[in-house]
Amino acid sequence: MIGLLDALGIEQVDVVAHDHGAATAQLIAAGHPDRIRRLVLTNAEAYDNWPSADELPFSHLLMEERPDDLARLVSDFLAPATTAEGH
Repeated sequence: MIGLLDALGIEQVDVVAHDHGAATAQLIAAGHPDRIRRLVLTNAEAYDNWPSADELPFSHLLMEERPDDLARLVSDFLAPATTAEGH
């Protein structure tokens, strides 16, 4: 997310986020408070084991400044899984 803002030349944003997005927005706001002007959260995920092990790589990339890494990770995640038989 921070990399996208940088690429677009946006210094600060107003964020409205819901559910898992609200949890992610909290992480971004905590890591980059200077980039968030206003933050609105609804039905936010807020428990002590979030992000889960599966979600952790995504949450770290959202706070970094390398959008290419996020695009690769999302692409890998969305690619169909293959079995041992190659299906």
